[in-house]
Amino acid sequence: MVHVLGSPARGGHHSFGEEISKLFDEEAEEESGGGGLAPADLSEEECKLLNYFASVTVDLQTVEDKWAVWSMVGGGKPGVGQQEQLSFTAIRYHSSFLCYAVCSIVQRTPAFRRRGGEILEWCLEELLLDPKVFNFYRYYWPEQVERGGGVFECRENIMWTGHVLHVACLYEMLTGDDKYSVSGGLKVEESDGVVSVSSCPQLALHLAACMRINRCGGVPCEPGLVFFQCQNHPFCGFTLLEGMCYFERGFFDEEKRRFQKFAVDGMRAVVDTGGLKIACVTTKQNGARFDEVYERERTVLDERVEAGGNFMLDKEEEEEEKVIESPSKVLASLPFAHLGSDAWDLNYFYFWTTSVAAVRKIYFDFVKGKVDQLRTAGSWEREKKGTCCGCKGEQEEGGEEGGGKEEVWNSPPPAVCCFGLNIPKSAWSSAILPVLIQA
Repeated sequence: MVHVLGSPARGGHHSFGEEISKLFDEEAEEESGGGGLAPADLSEEECKLLNYFASVTVDLQTVEDKWAVWSMVGGGKPGVGQQEQLSFTAIRYHSSFLCYAVCSIVQRTPAFRRRGGEILEWCLEELLLDPKVFNFYRYYWPEQVERGGGVFECRENIMWTGHVLHVACLYEMLTGDDKYSVSGGLKVEESDGVVSVSSCPQLALHLAACMRINRCGGVPCEPGLVFFQCQNHPFCGFTLLEGMCYFERGFFDEEKRRFQKFAVDGMRAVVDTGGLKIACVTTKQNGARFDEVYERERTVLDERVEAGGNFMLDKEEEEEEKVIESPSKVLASLPFAHLGSDAWDLNYFYFWTTSVAAVRKIYFDFVKGKVDQLRTAGSWEREKKGTCCGCKGEQEEGGEEGGGKEEVWNSPPPAVCCFGLNIPKSAWSSAILPVLIQA
């Protein structure tokens, strides 16, 4: 592995503590993700949800119908010549999380797996692999276009490649169809006519190499920004590929453990709004000065593939000449958390982690108290003024900060409240529920 330069992971009060760190270091007897729920009939509500998901995907008849439904601009600016799909309301998120919801339903019974596969295939072919959805990368990484590299070769942009890998692997897991795992199975024609190709195994190796050159052990979304939640999706893809025998079991454990260690040592939120920091700022890694270290790490991974089942025996016997310094550094981190972000973090972390016990402890020790606080402050549907943190966003007109007592139904989120972060509760509160089930 490369020797990564830069500030050490933040310790002390940024850490989740020695006990959780030891849990991650232990060889857990349980497999990551556990066994899941037993096969069961679907409820009427689940069947209705599946029908709704089909109505906004595979049941759409025309291109006009598709873009009438999938018209969100993702926080960008609509109109000719304007950049779209830049924010967390972008199409890539709506479509990917629809796919994850579909899988959570159809995996429980063999009766609907074909229908689930059809929906995932539609979301990949019609949305995720459409230039309208991924073309934003040309805005963030013009150097990628200038040097002739395609969208699959970008060393950042995990906010797209991670979901592509995760959804494509889930499609194969549900259907047995390996079309996205064969050479060139993932294919896009970009807006300028350039054709870019990859496959699930090749994309996984690329993303693992990108993790290995980053100080955090993750891959940035926007240039330099490493979000914990977005690392979940490539790691889930890695785990699925191991389960489908494209790689030996445990092939990606080194990458998993490295990111886990960084997270447990330095990603505890120090502003009491939840458990995990939302993001860290690292050196931008898509430029030419990372070319050599990327090629070195990709070679290391290719050698690991060639070693087959013996790679675990050889991984500590790395020769000195293989160590190349990486210019990656941790530059800063966002000190606060958000319960919606925590839910995103933990929901998927359970599946790929090397220690489910450690993830449960993070929830109970650092997240559950804030969930309980929110529940006792009022119902999930109710915004209650004056019960948050006393910040200016909660100040009543003509009153003192945090002094309001009025309960308001369906009130808008406060402008600057660090608890709500200006995101309506209805947009993220349901994500807490599967965390509770897994805990």
